[in-house]
Amino acid sequence: MIWIHNPLTDPDLEKFYGFYTGLVWIRIRNLGVRTQLVEIAPDYIRLSTEQEKATTAAYILRKHHLPNFAYGVDGMIIRFAGAPRDIPVGPGLATVNQFYTRKGCYGINALIVGNERKLINAVDIDWHGSAHDARIWNSSLIKPIIEEDRQYCVAADAAFPISDILIKPFSIPEARDDARKRLFNRRLSGIVVIVIVAGIIYLLVCLGLIYELFCNTEE
Repeated sequence: MIWIHNPLTDPDLEKFYGFYTGLVWIRIRNLGVRTQLVEIAPDYIRLSTEQEKATTAAYILRKHHLPNFAYGVDGMIIRFAGAPRDIPVGPGLATVNQFYTRKGCYGINALIVGNERKLINAVDIDWHGSAHDARIWNSSLIKPIIEEDRQYCVAADAAFPISDILIKPFSIPEARDDARKRLFNRRLSGIVVIVIVAGIIYLLVCLGLIYELFCNTEE
């Protein structure tokens, strides 16, 4: 399940999408790489099967003592080397300033839903860096799918809106004098870290290998 305003396929956007993360530098320059990425995406980015969701829920219950969690969601800032250049201009399109993030850099805010099995259920990179995680989640295509399923919950951090299927930590004032709430927060944050970081690293390593194979030479 991928929802992307996709620099791999959109020639107007491709020119200013150079992704920098702490792990991988990716600059998509040739058609072979773009084609390869599109081809491998279903192997790494797809919805979980019923068995995979049950396996994840059992793992999280055993590891973190919280029942019925099959997903984690988080936003990840993908940094640009500098301010985006030559971006499309028009009504409803993001301006350069909107790509400036709360982390003091230019980039996009990527929403990632995943599990501990290094499977990414959804990626949304349709948003500029100043967009809030909650706004991206509320507009995502995977949200109504999980809501309709209703079998399992999504672990999230405080930036996300709580709902029947999305569980976020207690606020600091709520948890300050309640040891049980602080314990719940630690366990919930552990789910987010495991399921999201595992998925992100797996995807970035995959993209990095393709970069090494195809992108080290100029066209």
